[in-house]
Amino acid sequence: MLDRVVEIFDHAAKEGRVGFSLQHVNAVADVGTVLYSECLGRIIRPDGEVMTASEFVRYLEAAGRIAALDRHMLTLAFDWLAHHP
Repeated sequence: MLDRVVEIFDHAAKEGRVGFSLQHVNAVADVGTVLYSECLGRIIRPDGEVMTASEFVRYLEAAGRIAALDRHMLTLAFDWLAHHP
């Protein structure tokens, strides 16, 4: 399974199918106030199925490839921020 997930990530990254969703973190005193958003990794498989980070991060960590995911996510996040100041 480890090798398969690494392969899925590598192909998805090359094909632009790694992305993220934003999850808001709200203030306790005013739940309508968004303090910041967390960037949650996603892989879109070729068939359109979404893999959440909980389904692939542990395998990338075990394979020593988590830094590749981190770099990729930072690139995506900075690109998104450049277009959404």
